[in-house]
Amino acid sequence: MDVNGAAFGSFTVNVWCSPNAPPAAPTYTSTDGAAGGVFFPSASLGPNLKGCNAATQITGSARAAAALFGANVKYTQGGGDITGYGGQDLLPYVTPTHYISSGSFDLVESVVNSHTVAFTGSIFASDPGVAMRFEGFDISNPTSPILLATTGVLVGPFNNTNFTFTISGIPNTSGTTTELLNNVQFYAEGIGTSVVPEPGSAVLLALGAGVLAVSRRRARREGGRGLVEAAG
Repeated sequence: MDVNGAAFGSFTVNVWCSPNAPPAAPTYTSTDGAAGGVFFPSASLGPNLKGCNAATQITGSARAAAALFGANVKYTQGGGDITGYGGQDLLPYVTPTHYISSGSFDLVESVVNSHTVAFTGSIFASDPGVAMRFEGFDISNPTSPILLATTGVLVGPFNNTNFTFTISGIPNTSGTTTELLNNVQFYAEGIGTSVVPEPGSAVLLALGAGVLAVSRRRARREGGRGLVEAAG
C-alpha cells in the first residue's frame, strides 16, 4: 500500500499459486490507483482462485476513519501458495512453516503535531512464513522522496494489538494539517508463504479421507438394514 496522509495513492495485491513463486510473475494480481492514484484504494484476490489452494486470498484497503484514514490488509495462503502486497523483497526473510498461514494489519492515522503523524492499531503474523514492513517518507519533493521512518522487517509469529508506527520530521511550512498530510507517504508491504504437504502426509490425508468415507457409507447401510429388520 502506497498512499499519502490523505489516503491518496495506490494498492496492489499479488498471489502466486504453487509451484509458481517470485521472482516469476504473479499468477494473479489486482491494482487500484495505478493510473496516477485514487483516494482510498482497495484491492482483493480470492478465495477459491483457480490453480491455488482454496483458502488462499488477500484483501485490503485504505478507508475513511474519523478525520483522517485507516488502512488494513488481511492475507491467508495455503498449500505452497504465496501472497504479497507492495514489493517482494521481504521473501528472503521468511521461512515457510505451515500448510496454512496468515497475516494482517489494521491501523488508523492520527496527527501528533504539525510535523508528525502516527498509525496505531494491530498487526498479526501466524508464523515465520509471514512478514511485513512499514515505512514513512517525506514527499514534499515528489521526485525525491526521503525516508523518515521504518519498522524494519517484522517476521512472525507476532500478535501486537497495541502497535504504533510514528513518522516525524514531515515538512510543513504553513503549519496546516492539509500540508502535513500531503507531504507524508505511508508505505506498507508484506509477504505470506506456506508449505506444500510432504508426499507421505498427503497420502495419509487421502487415506484418512477414504477411510472416513467408507465408514460413513457402512454406517448408512447398517442403519438402513436395521430399519428393515425392525419392520420385519
